[in-house]
Amino acid sequence: MREALTTRQSGRNAPPGGHLRRPWGTPSALVEAVTRELDGVGRFGTVAGQAAVLLAGRIASRREAGAATAALAKQLSATMDRALGGVAKAVDPLDEIWARRDAKRSAGRL
Repeated sequence: MREALTTRQSGRNAPPGGHLRRPWGTPSALVEAVTRELDGVGRFGTVAGQAAVLLAGRIASRREAGAATAALAKQLSATMDRALGGVAKAVDPLDEIWARRDAKRSAGRL
C-alpha cells in the first residue's frame, strides 16, 4: 500500500529519496478508502491527493474534538473534490435506470 507524505519533511525526519511514508501508523478504513479512491484514478501522488490522505489520517487519529473533526471532515470533502476534479465518474447502471424512470414519471408517462 502506498503511504502518505508527512507534513514536515526536513532535516533528519525526511525520508531518503523523497519516498512516501505514513505518519500515523496503521491506516484506518477512512485512510484506506481515500487512498484507494485516489489511486484508482491516478491522483494519489498529487498535492491535493496527499493533502486528502493527510486529512483522513488526522480524522482517523481521533485526537481532535468534535468541532475540529467536523471542520476536518468538511475540508477533506473539499480536498477530495479538488483532487478528483476533471475525473470522469463511473456511471452506475441502476442510476441510469432510475433517472429514466424519474424522467418518465415527471412527463406523466408512468
